[in-house]
Amino acid sequence: MKVQLPTSPTPEVDVKTILPDDFPAIDKTAFAKVHPASFVVTNLSNRAILALAVEWSYTAQDGHEGRGFARSSSLSTNTGAVVQPHARLFVGPKIFLPESLAFAPHMGSPFEALDGRLAHWVATASEITAKIDVVVFEDGELVGPDQSQFAVEIQSQKTAADQIASKVRYAQSQGQDTTAMIKQIAEAPMQSTTDFIGLWSGLYAQQLLSARSSSDFDVRLTAMEKTPTPLKIFRKTQ
Repeated sequence: MKVQLPTSPTPEVDVKTILPDDFPAIDKTAFAKVHPASFVVTNLSNRAILALAVEWSYTAQDGHEGRGFARSSSLSTNTGAVVQPHARLFVGPKIFLPESLAFAPHMGSPFEALDGRLAHWVATASEITAKIDVVVFEDGELVGPDQSQFAVEIQSQKTAADQIASKVRYAQSQGQDTTAMIKQIAEAPMQSTTDFIGLWSGLYAQQLLSARSSSDFDVRLTAMEKTPTPLKIFRKTQ
């Protein structure tokens, strides 16, 4: 298998192969099954990284090609850093795992998932290429090509949340059954691949439709209304 690991878009972030000698506190046997396309990101700066997007592309043994983006972000949830200053993050196909959680109890994927098990295409891939598409620091600075238009999508999440919450609250105030309206939003086709407001409106509508009770519905709707205003994202000018 041919693997191309990413280069870093900034000197403040180091990207390299996961080597056991760099992690002496971890039993070396744990690294035996780590997929060669997995890598480690080190935040060398004094600023936390709040968002990271990785572009994965592959060629399967039958010649089929695929491409997609994997993201880890706290920009729309205020849930904390993706990578703290001077900390490390393990990255593999469909997995982002802070070093601090690698062998600690947590809700996410375990260290063993760095073997590629979370991405169905890994098993048949003959070539895999990873690229760092976006890094967003805590002050809002974005580095990377942003082919995924991640910065636009982050802003769109807040807009979509506000719009659907407003529509539902208005319908409720008029004594209307909101189910049909929410279903219409959930089933509406995206206008384009970059219609992020449409994408997130659909996702938010699905969240409401999957509510288990009226109280659960209201909790989810209230959470949408409280979606924080996104960080102002910028690029440094030379």
